[in-house]
Amino acid sequence: MELLKESVSTLRILKLGSGEEQSNYLTIWSKIAFVCSQELQHGAYTWKQAVQKNVHDRLISIPKGVQYVHALGEIYRVAEIVGASAKLHKPWILSGSIDCTSLFALLNECNSLWLASGLEEALSSISNNNNFDANGISRDLVESIKYIHELDEHVLQTYVFSGEETMCQLSALPAGCIPVEPSHKFSDAAARDSICRTKLLKHP
Repeated sequence: MELLKESVSTLRILKLGSGEEQSNYLTIWSKIAFVCSQELQHGAYTWKQAVQKNVHDRLISIPKGVQYVHALGEIYRVAEIVGASAKLHKPWILSGSIDCTSLFALLNECNSLWLASGLEEALSSISNNNNFDANGISRDLVESIKYIHELDEHVLQTYVFSGEETMCQLSALPAGCIPVEPSHKFSDAAARDSICRTKLLKHP
């Protein structure tokens, strides 16, 4: 019975979009993952320098520092959303129409940079300090990242097969499966904004 359900799910995912549309999605996700990895590399380097100079605590005690770490958190959230997209649409990848090795390598790099650099701890530290996160934005972001990371393909499939959710044109995910942040749901514009925000910050 479980094998039958899995087969039906796979067939339904494969029918979501033409072969060309599937290929376009996978290409776009790879490009987004690349931008995320580049920005997180810059952020990880900046944070490492701050730690080495023992100014990291001071950095997250000032508004610009808090905004910088928060922007990097939003970038990582985008990477997690792309990862969720790849989980849901695994049949597209397994069909072999496009090589997704680089996509998964970039997503793994984003994850490693976020965890190993100490940026995750920095965002958590901000979210736990009411003086730095009075409006709770960082706290919501931490919870959102955790929720998306823990989404499995079966939960995602439930959203898709219910047929009641609007699909995001950029992530190809049901809008309802991504938790709402204080200011917006993940949308095409929000994704571009999240990716570009750290580009607007000057790296020390």
